[in-house]
Amino acid sequence: MSTLLPTSSIRALIHECNLIRILYHRNKNQHHAAVWWKDLNALKRNLTKLITLLSQKPNSYKDKEILRLSKKLKFHIVKDCYRSFNGVIALGQFITLGMVLIGMLAKVHGEISKIQGVDDVSYSAQKQRQKSGGHEFHNMDIGEEIGEEINVEIQGSSAKEQIAQPPVTQEPLSMAVMSTISKDQQQQKKKKKTKPIVDGSSVNKVTKPNKEGKDKKKKKKKSAIDDIFG
Repeated sequence: MSTLLPTSSIRALIHECNLIRILYHRNKNQHHAAVWWKDLNALKRNLTKLITLLSQKPNSYKDKEILRLSKKLKFHIVKDCYRSFNGVIALGQFITLGMVLIGMLAKVHGEISKIQGVDDVSYSAQKQRQKSGGHEFHNMDIGEEIGEEINVEIQGSSAKEQIAQPPVTQEPLSMAVMSTISKDQQQQKKKKKTKPIVDGSSVNKVTKPNKEGKDKKKKKKKSAIDDIFG
């Protein structure tokens, strides 16, 4: 057996792995389409590989593989299983199954943490280093930019230039003023040309000529014959 983990911890892992296998086979037909089933499957497969390596004779290659698998289980698979198994409890339909899964997962995590060197470098950090090609990038805090005076020598003389934003180009004011004046003049001319609005009542009223004056003009002087036939 491997020297990276005590014999009692290896036996505890074997016991938990057997329980996971039994639970896996008994619930496969009912829950194989569930979202959390793929995480249980990944836990079963990787834990079986780890126990197989721990049960064999130790050597340098197997020790590296044991560390790789243990880090993968602790920092990647166990976290995913914890989220998905909590979802089983939250649904409320299979609370007992969810509690059993969480209990087995906690036991596996505790025994894997006893492996020597598993906490040196996390599995996620190793994956990031492999993706970045072994280069590490550090975020540098540059700080807030402020306007500071900088001494600059121009043609043998020292001048002070202050960092500032470039001036904003504006249109000449004379053109804007002229345009507003011309608009005001045009509006005043339009007002003068327009006639005052007359109410309908005043328009409808028509001045009638004086009838009495016309009647007086039409009347003629009566003659003697008119008096007779009066």
